[in-house]
Amino acid sequence: MLLSFFQNKRIYCGATRKRGTTLVEALIYIFILVLLLLVIVDALVSFSHSFNMLQSGRDVENSAIASFERITREIRDAKSIDVAQSSFGSSPGQLFLNTTDANGNTETIQFYLVGQALHVKENGTDEGALTRSSVRVTSLIFQHISTSLSEAVKISMTIESGSATSYKSASFYDSATLRGSYPLQ
Repeated sequence: MLLSFFQNKRIYCGATRKRGTTLVEALIYIFILVLLLLVIVDALVSFSHSFNMLQSGRDVENSAIASFERITREIRDAKSIDVAQSSFGSSPGQLFLNTTDANGNTETIQFYLVGQALHVKENGTDEGALTRSSVRVTSLIFQHISTSLSEAVKISMTIESGSATSYKSASFYDSATLRGSYPLQ
């Protein structure tokens, strides 16, 4: 009878163990859950960092494209460069162009930095920034190139965006020749 009592206790104890979890099992489940959460959080942080890097790069590229398109178009259409007012060979450079509007009226166009944003003025009126607000122009240099046959401007610009974790910087170069400076054939 004593033997059957202990056998019943073992069966009873075994039955209670199958219904719940032990402290060790709970700790193992919690540990696995914490590991999974750490992997998920790390992946989210990595995706966020990658997105910020891509966005910084996109902002730099788009600002450079928009700025260079406007500057080169205005240089090509200009009648002359106001060398006296322009600042060549140093940063921040300034470029003053003499041109005419659609009606043939004389017009001046100026490219310059305000803080770290590239701006354009038409006839003394600030038309606003050519670069996005999320980027900084850290270097803007104009070089005047003059030959007996033509006149041109070389443009060098360094643009950066982002912060320490998503920093992107790039230098861009272009040159444009004044169409009006070509000799008549």
